[in-house]
Amino acid sequence: MARTFQECRILPEETCLENVLFAAQQKGMRATLVQLASRSQAARRAKQDEAMRLLALVRLEAYAHAPAEALSFGQRRLLEIVSTFIGAPDVLLLDEPASGVNPALLVTLSEFIRTMYAERPRVFMVVEHNMEFIMSLAGDIIVMHQGAVLERGTPEAVQASRLVIEAYLG
Repeated sequence: MARTFQECRILPEETCLENVLFAAQQKGMRATLVQLASRSQAARRAKQDEAMRLLALVRLEAYAHAPAEALSFGQRRLLEIVSTFIGAPDVLLLDEPASGVNPALLVTLSEFIRTMYAERPRVFMVVEHNMEFIMSLAGDIIVMHQGAVLERGTPEAVQASRLVIEAYLG
């Protein structure tokens, strides 16, 4: 399982490539011992190649060796999201991935998420207030209101729901 946070969490002083490769590392004492015992140049190169491929998918390959602090906020958000995918988790929790991201980068983010899902279908749980963004991505939407499920269904069904319209559009 991997997740992003509503507030972007990256390592600003590290390069973009280092941010992604750090996320690729298994964490914990046992994982550290396994990594020390099984280090190979081929495995390192494969992870680095995958990290570069993911950075290219969000158009950040030119920043691979630049410190992450050189990126705009939206680019930092893309870097954080790319970092969650490098470990190929079965479940991804994305908290407000569109928050603070400009429309051009939202297109890049949507394309990236679709590409990742097509390559390796998995469970995506996205908490998002940008309805246009989420409606363009999701096949099954759960609308919550005051801590309870208000509606569940396809984007079309949710958009047409009287309950959703009353709760959010007055």
